[in-house]
Amino acid sequence: MNELYFEQLVKKTPSATDKLKRYGLIVLTVLFVLAGLGNPIFLLPGVILIGVTYFLLPSTDLEFEYIYVDGDIDIDAVMGKAKRKRKKSFSVKEIELMAPAKSHRMDYYNNDMKMQVLDYSSNNPENHCFCAVIHQDGAAQKILFEPNQEMLDAIRMRAPGKVFLD
Repeated sequence: MNELYFEQLVKKTPSATDKLKRYGLIVLTVLFVLAGLGNPIFLLPGVILIGVTYFLLPSTDLEFEYIYVDGDIDIDAVMGKAKRKRKKSFSVKEIELMAPAKSHRMDYYNNDMKMQVLDYSSNNPENHCFCAVIHQDGAAQKILFEPNQEMLDAIRMRAPGKVFLD
């Protein structure tokens, strides 16, 4: 068995919306529970907010796991270090073009407003974000992710004319 296998975990930098959701829910829950101790009318919304907070907080702590296995790429979202969900699977054969997101090679695709953009990157401007354009389900999709050098080399070995590192 001579398969190439690479795995990488990338933590998403929380956006302002994620931070607002996280801290807003916590503050609102505490306020309603404290108000419910003084007036029972506020206790039911406080209990409901506890449940909502319990289920929504893990979604604000997000990591993406990239798995490369012999020409196939799987991208999973790991929420709260506990729950995993498959976000995207594609083959290197499906890639039309892969280059850094800010590369001049992506200019044509960056101006296509009909193309679906799937962002599985950390949103950290210091990291090197790559863009892979694929055609799946009859539509063009632009996938943003941050593979490490080993994974890039493996993808480039599989599709040398489609993957650019500049």
